[in-house]
Amino acid sequence: MDRLEQLVVTMMNQKDGSAVASSVDRVVPYRDFQVRYEASKEEVPRPNDSAKNRMLRIDADYGNAYTVGEAHWAAVLNEIHEVRGYLQTQQKQYEDQSQKISQLLKRAPDDPGPTLLFGSSQLLGRGEILAHIPSRYTCDMFVERYFKTLDPALHIIHPPTFQKQYAEHWEDPNRTPLVWIGQLFAMMRIAAISWNRDGDEPLEFQGKSQDLSRSYRTRVADFLHLFGEYSSVKDANSSAWVLLATIIRLAMRMGYHRDPDRLPSLSPFQAEMRRRVWTFIWQADIFFSFQHGFPSMVKIESPEKILPRNIYDESFGPTCVELPAPFPDSEPTQISYLICKARLALGLARALKELNQEDTPPPYEKVLEIDRSIRETYAKAPEHFRLRSMAEQQHDQVSLIYARFALASVHHRALCVVHSRFLEAARMDARFINSRRTCLESAMALLSLQAIQHQEVRAEGQTRRLTKYINSLITHDFLLAATILCTELSIGRGRDPFPFPVTGPTRAEMIESLDRSADIWSQMRDESIEAYKASDVLGRSATQLPSTCFYAPTRDRRYTELGTDVFRDCSQCWYDDTSSTSAIWTKGPIVHRV
Repeated sequence: MDRLEQLVVTMMNQKDGSAVASSVDRVVPYRDFQVRYEASKEEVPRPNDSAKNRMLRIDADYGNAYTVGEAHWAAVLNEIHEVRGYLQTQQKQYEDQSQKISQLLKRAPDDPGPTLLFGSSQLLGRGEILAHIPSRYTCDMFVERYFKTLDPALHIIHPPTFQKQYAEHWEDPNRTPLVWIGQLFAMMRIAAISWNRDGDEPLEFQGKSQDLSRSYRTRVADFLHLFGEYSSVKDANSSAWVLLATIIRLAMRMGYHRDPDRLPSLSPFQAEMRRRVWTFIWQADIFFSFQHGFPSMVKIESPEKILPRNIYDESFGPTCVELPAPFPDSEPTQISYLICKARLALGLARALKELNQEDTPPPYEKVLEIDRSIRETYAKAPEHFRLRSMAEQQHDQVSLIYARFALASVHHRALCVVHSRFLEAARMDARFINSRRTCLESAMALLSLQAIQHQEVRAEGQTRRLTKYINSLITHDFLLAATILCTELSIGRGRDPFPFPVTGPTRAEMIESLDRSADIWSQMRDESIEAYKASDVLGRSATQLPSTCFYAPTRDRRYTELGTDVFRDCSQCWYDDTSSTSAIWTKGPIVHRV
């Protein structure tokens, strides 16, 4: 706002219009629009008119020119002042709501962030650390809960080996390495978070699980700390991303990024566990970096060499001389989800790298190639990770159901990234109409996932609401989808009909999906500041988006009925277009949040 205000004042006072023109072109380029400020070639005699009168020419679709003067610029400055006041008011409301949410969730409003970086200043000795370990009876409950509700993406601990080390710890706690004790505290914290999330605390911890998770937070270590940080809140937190950067550098210092097969000092077991840990780290880097709008910190050159093998935990251990042969990807081992998600993450990373080249955007054939690669990767996912109706999975574990949702979210997120920049170009060139449709279909699918997870569903034989399992990364996908639909609806306002046939969700269906999403965000506004912001923005947008439409794409019931059909792979609708190497490219960053 300061820069915009300064620019307007410069325009008011500038004697040489060309200087301002170059300044504007440099500061506010937007797609194919260019704003120039030039001296008026027409002399319009008016009282008290001076050389300050200028002409603001906007070279857009119509190329109209307007005569402006000091009164006009004063009006612009006044409007900027009003916008500034509105933003300041909104910021105050967001700060008040953030404090309210912290109080409701019993969270310190001035929480400095992860204790590994900011929150812990007291150094404890070995005796003090051991004194904080609960009794074995209590620890047994925490460990059992951890493995029972383990997120399959976090399979970086070898359960048989851990159980052996766990028994050895209770035989002689003084011989246990402090790093292993820190890992135990991290596992207990994650278990406490799951009790608090699901509301099924044992009688011994009734009403205490949240306090226990906070107390163990100051004593956790290892890579589990990152999972505990982002799984305990639903809002994006830059401190978790900073923590991840620290973890990446520590891991690289320890050589985790190197091919374990080239390190003869490592046993086969150690090499395989390193692959699991490093895969978790770099795929987390891809997702967190995308969430915060930055490129990934880790560069993956040969992903297949560093991916872990698809083998069962029981088939190898610290004493094995050689690892067993890997099973096919269709085999549902304990590690298969991490492998599948990592491959989808690589597809997203490739799309971001190829499409965000500022100097030479790739030709449209490259976009189609990336699209096909993303679809092929998802199509190769094991059958037990493919989406299905809730009736078909009501007896499945919640972790498996959520894993299916998470993989589908990554898939549709990648398709949105690939095709979102063609929304406006599709109105001028029929070559890009399928990119527009794919982008909108994926956005609608993401909001359908949000609606399903917000409903009460049957899982593990009980009625549950999967909203409690949503973390900040999934929340970001829902915000991305809503942003895309709002962008499309905004682009279509007041426009002429498409000059060629189009398919995809109708305007009314998109508005209905946004209304449903806004209602969900509204119900969660006291649990998440991002939900509060989303409900506020979508609520305001709904008043400006009438359901009337200038175009009528073919109606598809997938967008209004929640069920298996809504997740049908839209590659069935895709066409293979390799007719041109050029594209009308809509430059600018991919939208990230509402």
